[in-house]
Amino acid sequence: METEKMKIYAVGIGPGDLDYIVPKAKEVILNCDVIVGYTKYIELIADIIKDKIDKEVISTGMTGETARCESAFAEALKGRKVAVV
Repeated sequence: METEKMKIYAVGIGPGDLDYIVPKAKEVILNCDVIVGYTKYIELIADIIKDKIDKEVISTGMTGETARCESAFAEALKGRKVAVV
């Protein structure tokens, strides 16, 4: 696998209201194959990804940071673009 095809983006989603998410963050989320995040953060962006059936969403609760990171790297190693929110 060519490492240049592996992409993991760390995406800040702002204070919680979708009105405050910057356009570039939304663009990255929409262009990634996989969205990885803390369950609450996934809930906050649900309206952005709700109609995107091609997206895989991986979420964990509190203290699941290690699992989220491992999932993000595993998906990137498959050649998928990953957004970590």
